[in-house]
Amino acid sequence: MNADSLTPAADYPPLVEARGLGHRYTKDRWIFRGVDVEARPGRVLGVLGPNGRGKSTLLRLLAGVARPTEGTVTAHAPVAYVPQSHASPFTYPVTDMVLMGRSRHLKAYATPGRRDRELAEAALHRVGIAHMAHRSYAELSGGEQQMTLIARALAAECRLMVLDEPVSALDLRNQARVLTLLQELAADGLGIVLTTHHPDRALHLADDAVLVLGPDDVRTGPAAALLDAEALGELYGLPVTTAQVTGPRGPRTTVVPDLGPARTGLPRPLPGDPRMSAVRAVTMGPAPATPPGSPRMSTHPRPAPVDVYDLTEELLLGGTVKGLTITGNADQIHLQRQAPLLEEFVRRGGRVLVNGHVVRPFLPGLTPWRALDHRGPADLVITPVTPHPVFEGVDPAELLYRTGVPGTPTGEELTRVGVAGFYGRGYQTHLPEGATVLNGIGPHALPVDVVHPLGRGQVMVHAGNDLLSFCDPDRSTRHLGPRLLAWLEGTL
Repeated sequence: MNADSLTPAADYPPLVEARGLGHRYTKDRWIFRGVDVEARPGRVLGVLGPNGRGKSTLLRLLAGVARPTEGTVTAHAPVAYVPQSHASPFTYPVTDMVLMGRSRHLKAYATPGRRDRELAEAALHRVGIAHMAHRSYAELSGGEQQMTLIARALAAECRLMVLDEPVSALDLRNQARVLTLLQELAADGLGIVLTTHHPDRALHLADDAVLVLGPDDVRTGPAAALLDAEALGELYGLPVTTAQVTGPRGPRTTVVPDLGPARTGLPRPLPGDPRMSAVRAVTMGPAPATPPGSPRMSTHPRPAPVDVYDLTEELLLGGTVKGLTITGNADQIHLQRQAPLLEEFVRRGGRVLVNGHVVRPFLPGLTPWRALDHRGPADLVITPVTPHPVFEGVDPAELLYRTGVPGTPTGEELTRVGVAGFYGRGYQTHLPEGATVLNGIGPHALPVDVVHPLGRGQVMVHAGNDLLSFCDPDRSTRHLGPRLLAWLEGTL
């Protein structure tokens, strides 16, 4: 790895340079070592890698918000860090959120002055959200919040902006809006460093790239040369094809991963299968294909998908649908708007499984999740707390194998590589009356699986990947699928 391999902007010194960078959370497990990389003005550096390989850690080191175990990070200009997500418990107006970017320039106990407010206003105009200056940050959509955080970084007068997955939770329109803004900022001379799970976004935006394949295999180079099909296939552990397509703005390279057999080739349930009508999976758009190598519930049908925007009174209160499993990527802002309908569905006896992290509560008893301070596998271990029919016969250790590590590694292998799954990196707080904790995470068994009554129905919250994705016919988790569907139907 050689930072010199990154094509520099002519005659411009680096804004941040890392030399011999290495980091670890435990004594014998390095996340990466020997990384040399630079970020330069007017250039976009994209950091890519599977889950759990240290992308966000590398980003935090470059931003100066964390210290490396070894090596050096030298900043030659002001750096601003834009986190992956930011849920404020306070109802600050947008203008105040942006004004917070000026805090580094203020003395202790000082208040923002005229110049600070002028710079904050200029940042709002530059990002295109000046019309939202007096709106509450907590009421904004995900895309609007992301633009606010970028404006806050600009108000800080940074010369390098470091962003952790800036478009991961945004719809296509807001992704285009944020990516276009970042391109414009780079064209104005700002240095940009970002992580992304989408290689085609990196090919579209980035000048240079970092691929985090493993502790001793971190590659750097020009994005166009480094992000080829072979390297991306090796990075993500599945076949990848790149193709040239012509869009509204001309030709571009897109990345096509092998997501498994086409929908027409998947097994179909038998006509009239009652579970297909009794349980629905609330998704964001069409139901995603299951990646190659992922377990599939081959012994029982999957619930029929319904787009989150297609939830209607006729569907939920018509008497046919008994249960809903809400996927982690469903639009929680829209679900909040549907809160009265969802509450009525449950109070009448319906059952709902809420997957992922609750950011905007849309049912009584739901509260925003809290990020987990984790430093190693021991902080992510799952512990049964209260027996429940859905989890009966399931080995908690086997809930941890769904990771970014290719294949289905054993518990011992997970411990060795230091990845303890993405079952949950947060936990639930302020549990409602009558709630029962089913499973806990970490040494203190903080609640990640909780069920609580609501009227004649029940709500189960699973603070992790969609629970049905854990089903593996070769493991004890094979019981999860049929038991969960039976519970949602009200027959378990």
